[in-house]
Amino acid sequence: MTLIPSNSFIDFQQIVCSSLPNECSTKQHIIKGSRLQRILAPVESVEEDWRNTQRQMLKNKIYCSLYWYLLTKEQLRTNGFPRWTNRYKNCVSIELNYFDKQSGKKTYAECGDLERKCARCGKDYNLDRNGKVVKAACIYHPIPIKYIGPNVPKYNCCGEEIGAKGCTQACSHVSDTRLESTLREFKQTETPQSSLDPRTGNVYALDCESVYTVCGPEVARITLVDIFGETVLDCTFRPRNTIVDYNTRFSGLTRERVLGSRLRLSDAHAFLSHFINSETILIGHGLDNDLKALGVVHNKIVDTSILYPHWKGSPYKYGLKLLTKHILNRDIQQGSMGHDSREDAIATMELVLHKLGFGC
Repeated sequence: MTLIPSNSFIDFQQIVCSSLPNECSTKQHIIKGSRLQRILAPVESVEEDWRNTQRQMLKNKIYCSLYWYLLTKEQLRTNGFPRWTNRYKNCVSIELNYFDKQSGKKTYAECGDLERKCARCGKDYNLDRNGKVVKAACIYHPIPIKYIGPNVPKYNCCGEEIGAKGCTQACSHVSDTRLESTLREFKQTETPQSSLDPRTGNVYALDCESVYTVCGPEVARITLVDIFGETVLDCTFRPRNTIVDYNTRFSGLTRERVLGSRLRLSDAHAFLSHFINSETILIGHGLDNDLKALGVVHNKIVDTSILYPHWKGSPYKYGLKLLTKHILNRDIQQGSMGHDSREDAIATMELVLHKLGFGC
């Protein structure tokens, strides 16, 4: 599905061809004739300039329209986006959401704290003295509970009733708990270098995929998509710490893909800074998770999980898959090899454009 028609421009070549003799009315004939080449060259240049101007005007219009939907400082804080704790910008704080508070989830742990809770089976376990994961069978249900009828909850993955033994087994536990020291390693997106900084005024949809490491989840793939549905950045890189589980069922990442890359998180930050500054508008679904994984603080955010509020109200939020199906009448995340960050980024961009009245 094309987000914004990129071919809605005047075909100058067709105009020129229609005014020529029949034997020279095809593009092939035009290119072969030296005299006609001299006619066509400036026409192609004008066409390209006009096309780029139209695209830029559309980008500016969308950028300005999105200002109405940017999250406020309070919304950023209450929805778990990383926020600076002081004016020196050397440490961030991250507010727990309602469900994490209710469950007592430990999102960050001090260096000497070796107690963890498995993000899959829910069991408590300990890391070894060196902070490494100890091998142990993890038996769990990978898909959330599905409710069939008024009082018959079942697991969506296997159809068994609640309380049934897990249908999937892994060789080790994994945790969503990160090291507290990472809160002091966040980076702020750059301020514009000048009033002509080309990054200012851009709008991108961002999505990340993560793997489980000994120090919790770490991002291993980032994707940026522009308003025309074109991918401007898509890179896979190695996380900083030892990988425990590639989480392929949900991340789509495999051992070969991650370990086959020579890139690191620092390279990903460098790539991002080429496209993004502090005035760039970033779009995502649950974008707080992506920015926490990337270790980035950014203020101009449009989040589709907030843009399309749940009928129950906060703190409930719709999933991207359900929103895309309900709003865009399109299925995503259907593959057996997990999520695709490019597919998800395009879906969030389409949802925002739909809200603005630019969608199909």
